[in-house]
Amino acid sequence: MGQVIVLAENEKLSKVIDIQMRTHLNISPIIKKTPKEVLELIQMLPDVELMIVQKTKENQSDIRKIDAFFSDNNKECHFFIFGSKTDLINPSNTYEIRDWRKLVDDVMSFMGVSSDEMDEKMPDYVAMPADIFIHFESIPHDLFLRMRTDSGRAKYVKRIPAHEKFDRSVIQGYMDKGVKDFYFEKEFRKVFSELLTKSLIHRLEKEYDSYGEKLEASGEVYDTVKDIVSELGIQNQIVEVCDVAMKAIVEDVKGADAFKRFIDSLKSGSKMSYQYKLIHMTSIICTNLIKSMKSWTSKDEQIKKLVFVSYFCDMFLADNDLLTVRDEQSLSQVDKSFHDHILKHAMRASELVRDYPDAPFEVDKIILQHHGQRNGVGFTKDIHSSISPLARLFFTAQEFSHRFLSGEYKKISEILESLEQDFDDRHIKEYVSIIKTSI
Repeated sequence: MGQVIVLAENEKLSKVIDIQMRTHLNISPIIKKTPKEVLELIQMLPDVELMIVQKTKENQSDIRKIDAFFSDNNKECHFFIFGSKTDLINPSNTYEIRDWRKLVDDVMSFMGVSSDEMDEKMPDYVAMPADIFIHFESIPHDLFLRMRTDSGRAKYVKRIPAHEKFDRSVIQGYMDKGVKDFYFEKEFRKVFSELLTKSLIHRLEKEYDSYGEKLEASGEVYDTVKDIVSELGIQNQIVEVCDVAMKAIVEDVKGADAFKRFIDSLKSGSKMSYQYKLIHMTSIICTNLIKSMKSWTSKDEQIKKLVFVSYFCDMFLADNDLLTVRDEQSLSQVDKSFHDHILKHAMRASELVRDYPDAPFEVDKIILQHHGQRNGVGFTKDIHSSISPLARLFFTAQEFSHRFLSGEYKKISEILESLEQDFDDRHIKEYVSIIKTSI
């Protein structure tokens, strides 16, 4: 078979495709970020049989140039495209990103290989990125490193025996030495995703020596979940992990001292991504506000609903610089290539959770409106009267949490004053007053 090239600007998507190609199809694709790199590469490679492409508004014309190169040189390359349908000279298939399993099946069909035949042809060892293993404490099979002998042949050396206990520091030690992949015997490849799911859930449910360690583990699980969900959509096994994660947050934020414990963990140096800090703190503030609303009923359900919103609303904003964009002014400080991605993240997240089994009622609507816009596009300080009451409450809680975590304010009173000045909305002012007395 000829070469397989993946063109994807998003490194996380490239990584996911790489894992799926290697695990399911025994293909090691060539990963490139830009069409320019691909155009330079295909002029040197004798045979490119298929391309997997992440289509964006910016690269549509370049995809056609790549397609034209193959046609002009009397070569045929089959295109598998994540994105909207594109008219190409060469044959092509189009997929939503969440349909990656169908893409894998179609690639196997294109190769004329059945699952059983693929198992027979697969080498004895399968590669998996090293950083995945930070979520495990042990593996029920041996892990190997691939070495090269003097003759250039591959040699697999056992490094972590089956069932041997290890922790993050062990995996990080290998990564610091340049190890990118661990290998395991091929008969374990089909159960690996189930092992990962179980390991993620175990990290969420286990007992930790400190609250800070628990938060760090929850944050690392979220980062892995985010990578999978934001690129592949809602998958059944990851739903199980999300349910456990959100249940743990709900139980935690209901505690009377939840805010103090969280702040103490920050002061003690707990290592969490900015995004997970924002999720957890926003959930605490939302809970305090809901508890204080005397006329509201079904408060437990409302808390679960807003924890769900907090977990998913910014899942498409992976970078901290993008997460800190809260208005048009801060948007202007970010590279224009990210503007459309930022402005539409609420709308995309709202669409995403519609596929979530048994999601709380109207969470898609709250996520859509969580920056104050009815259509989920952009930001505003003039909150429309038709915005959902829960979306308005969530907006206030997240805005407070962002300003607290930004470090721009020395005192909580300064944050509350800034919110009152920036938003001329009686409901937000009411929520600000409650925050003053509830933390």
